[in-house]
Amino acid sequence: MKHSFLSFMVFVLFTGVAYGMDYEVTKKAGEYTVQVKIDRNPPAVGDNNLMIWLKNADGKDVKGAMMTVDYSIPSRRGKKAKKFSSHAQPHENNYHAILTIPTPGSWEVTIKITDKGKKVSTKFSLDVK
Repeated sequence: MKHSFLSFMVFVLFTGVAYGMDYEVTKKAGEYTVQVKIDRNPPAVGDNNLMIWLKNADGKDVKGAMMTVDYSIPSRRGKKAKKFSSHAQPHENNYHAILTIPTPGSWEVTIKITDKGKKVSTKFSLDVK
């Protein structure tokens, strides 16, 4: 009985830690490193705050870039594909965008970056609950 209670408490503790952390992904976009954090883990229907850190090849923060975040869900079971876009705004040493996701499912996210005449992009998937 004591062992079962202890096992249950360990499970609760680790589950709380896993769900309490931000969703994170790091990708390459040309010579840049793009680190993304979402304030919900897992991402959920509704507003999701996206923080984006952009680093150059030397690992230094890139400021003044323009970013667009496109997110879409393909058509499925008689439903039309959905496509949305958000502009990332500068915020301290990073960029901020809000993804307003209307339905659960597997969403594709593309971050398009323009910096000093260079255009690059990176993609990742979100499993929205």
